Amino acid sequence: EKTLRALTPIYYSQDCLACHGNPKGILDISGYPREGAQEGDLAGAISVQIPVKVGSKQPAHFIHERFCLNR
Repeated sequence: EKTLRALTPIYYSQDCLACHGNPKGILDISGYPREGAQEGDLAGAISVQIPVKVGSKQPAHFIHERFCLNR
């Protein structure tokens, strides 16, 4: 089955650094070690996959509506 996959990066903001920032290795408020991240570092991504029917105009419409017009 063919799919269309869109990815959007997630970056650390100042609010994230209480648990994921410096100093690296000390335990955060939930008991896990901090990663030492800095504001603006890549934290991960959101991935969305939708099935695509072969011959359908659905993917082109989706890309145009979601990624071209809303920027």
